[in-house]
Amino acid sequence: MFKVALLTSLVLAAVAMAAAAALYSGLGALGLPQTVNNLFAPVGGGSPVLTLSGFLGAAALLAALGAVLLTTLAPLAAALYNVCASLTGGLKVLLVERDWRGEAPPSTRVPPPAKARRPSCGSSFA
Repeated sequence: MFKVALLTSLVLAAVAMAAAAALYSGLGALGLPQTVNNLFAPVGGGSPVLTLSGFLGAAALLAALGAVLLTTLAPLAAALYNVCASLTGGLKVLLVERDWRGEAPPSTRVPPPAKARRPSCGSSFA
């Protein structure tokens, strides 16, 4: 479960960075960064406040924080779900990483359900 959560969080971080770059590009086409920099020029001493590197740096920081949180909390959430399912009689979810042949490890294979025997027509239940 840890590997799946790690890969998912890394893909989401990359998507977040691409979205941040597209957002800054769109806002730059509208002239918003220049307007914000002109607005804060008297306060900031003339240096630009909103730059591409600062915007992408903040997005990278938030993406890294989200990746760490998702990677650590996903296995805990799965374990908590399985505890709740066992207490309430619900369904347990087992995520297993398959080997190179596409088979689950022997310890996680579930045997097929046993066939119920049907009573014959002449038997009684007394």
